[in-house]
Amino acid sequence: MDRSFAEDRSKPQFEHSRYRALDGYRFIAASLVVLYHYNLDFGLGIEAYLPAVKKLYALVDFFFVLSGFVIATSYIDRVGTLPQYATFMRRRFARLYPLHAVTLLAYVGLAIIMALGLAQANHADFFRWSALPANILLVQAWGFLSGPSFNVVSWSISAEWFLYLVFPLLAWPARRLPPLASLGLVAAFIMALELSRRAGGIGGWAEASYDFGMLRAVPSFYAGILIAIYVPRLGSRLVVPWTAVHVIFLVALACLMVDALHVVALALFALTVAAAVLAENSGPTVMGGTRMGALGDASYGIYMIHPLISIPILVVVRSKIGLGTPAAAMIAVITYVFVVWAAMIIHRKFEMPMRRWIAGEGSSRKAIKSSSSVTA
Repeated sequence: MDRSFAEDRSKPQFEHSRYRALDGYRFIAASLVVLYHYNLDFGLGIEAYLPAVKKLYALVDFFFVLSGFVIATSYIDRVGTLPQYATFMRRRFARLYPLHAVTLLAYVGLAIIMALGLAQANHADFFRWSALPANILLVQAWGFLSGPSFNVVSWSISAEWFLYLVFPLLAWPARRLPPLASLGLVAAFIMALELSRRAGGIGGWAEASYDFGMLRAVPSFYAGILIAIYVPRLGSRLVVPWTAVHVIFLVALACLMVDALHVVALALFALTVAAAVLAENSGPTVMGGTRMGALGDASYGIYMIHPLISIPILVVVRSKIGLGTPAAAMIAVITYVFVVWAAMIIHRKFEMPMRRWIAGEGSSRKAIKSSSSVTA
């Protein structure tokens, strides 16, 4: 790897080893994904008033941008040799796999309960045993399966794992091509992916999940790498107010209301990350506070456990209360609060200890923090 080039164009110029306000956005993005699923599952009908709710699955792409930025900021100079790459992958495995393994095990338990006839699933096809090997190997978003399976949201974790594997390959052109050429490469990739998927009759590229969702993640992740390379260098010359950052994010959400503006929304999500980086020097913000930081740390858990927590609750709601009722809406809110609380406990008591153990970083909390990534 060309070290002189890396030092000239790739080293972040800010002193921040971690952009705290992005933790707040991680929590908000995870919560919006929960809203998307709970609106459907509990029959809340929010889309009648806020049509963008139907498209909130696009927040997963926001996570991919965030992930590309954080990974590039931390590792773009640290994957140039095989030992460095092995260390990088070990740490990324420690970040992703423990919680994935536990949630997958819980879904396997549910599958056994259903196989014994003790319960009936609304989506029995999600629990097909043939899909288990792909989920264990974290390749369920690589086109090997014919449909969603087990913890359906984990497709994005599979995509994230793919991105980690190919990170050096993505970083190479990002560091060497001019910015406009890199953006053109992103546009060409999206166009090729869209045309190939449409030709195959499997929907647009931004809808991919189990069906080659790892390719859907590439443009957003690459955009995050570009932000890490170029945007911090502007920090001493350009400071963005936090109000502008929040407005950009809200406009991105508003664009989700119109199908034709979906790609614009994704571009604005990337712009939100870039603007948040430039806003770090503009003063404090509630998004970067200690409380939002703790919630941001729990965002991975929120994302991974919220479907699992809702399964037994929905069984009771359907049979005793009814979906789409005011009582169901109240239960959905209570379920969300419980998910957030449980995710915070899981982060402190399970994720962090497992990450330290697998990554071989002892009790160094600082080491874990500096290598933490954003995932969905």
